[in-house]
Amino acid sequence: MEDLQKGDENHGVMHTGDLARRDADGCYFIVGRLKRFLKIFGLRIGLDEVENLIKQEYKADCYCKGDDEKLVVLVTDPALVEALPGFIEEKTHLFHKNIEVRLVDAILRNEAGKVINQ
Repeated sequence: MEDLQKGDENHGVMHTGDLARRDADGCYFIVGRLKRFLKIFGLRIGLDEVENLIKQEYKADCYCKGDDEKLVVLVTDPALVEALPGFIEEKTHLFHKNIEVRLVDAILRNEAGKVINQ
């Protein structure tokens, strides 16, 4: 209750770390997080964006992570282990040797739907 009485200490700006896009109607959509990017050989790779591309194309659950040398994609569908490197290379222009697809039993999530570190 005390916090509500403080007023606008942030001057109308809240730094959440979320990335958003605005559509033609003026509606905003959260599309990713600032910290979910890799920069591999000068290419900026949005992990949320890669996940969304995979989910749209293959209707499969996945999780992307990595470092500035390799993109790692966790999947639960064995068929995607072979299919995804070429797909990701085509969509991101990332060299196939910098893409690793790993098969996992499950992508663990907490109650809020966020992936638990794997």
